[in-house]
Amino acid sequence: PWSAVVIGFVAGILYLASSKLLVRLRLDDVVDAIPVHFTNGAWGTISTGLFAQSDLISLAYRQTISDQGIFMGGSGTLFGTQLLCVVINVGWICAVMVPFFFALNYMGWLRASSADEVEGLDSIYHGGKRSESFGEEPRVARYGEGNRRIRRRIRQQSNCYSSRNALIRQQSHSTARTSTAEGEEQIQKIYPQAVVP
Repeated sequence: PWSAVVIGFVAGILYLASSKLLVRLRLDDVVDAIPVHFTNGAWGTISTGLFAQSDLISLAYRQTISDQGIFMGGSGTLFGTQLLCVVINVGWICAVMVPFFFALNYMGWLRASSADEVEGLDSIYHGGKRSESFGEEPRVARYGEGNRRIRRRIRQQSNCYSSRNALIRQQSHSTARTSTAEGEEQIQKIYPQAVVP
């Protein structure tokens, strides 16, 4: 039981340290998957080579195991095997995923655009409901050209909204104030595709 306390204590420290490191390195991992799965997964694998007892390993795997963890009087063979396992896993993941991520980045699919983030990824990619202020039915997400068309339309609308807001600010600061109806008519003349709420 004492080894479980040590393993858990070190795992907590490793989780906090790696989570802070990701923030410092400005890597986007909102669910802390790297600290939980990579860092603590590697620690759990390595800690077997440090704290494992041969009788408990034999009980778990129903075969006779002669080696045990370094801190339990083992020769270090189990520790070396566990360390090699971590290195092989990291190598395999890098060999498979790095080309995949480069391909996604090359095609522009690795990150969402700023316009998509503003609109909301649920709405863009999963067909979730939009705000009621737009007065539109929920969109059904389509893959390929449909998504590009939706994103292009959102960008156009967001540009119109920002231009409309800039025009309204300019009008509010000018000395010659116009009525709201006249202002909306001016906006519709300049930006015909703008939706005035």
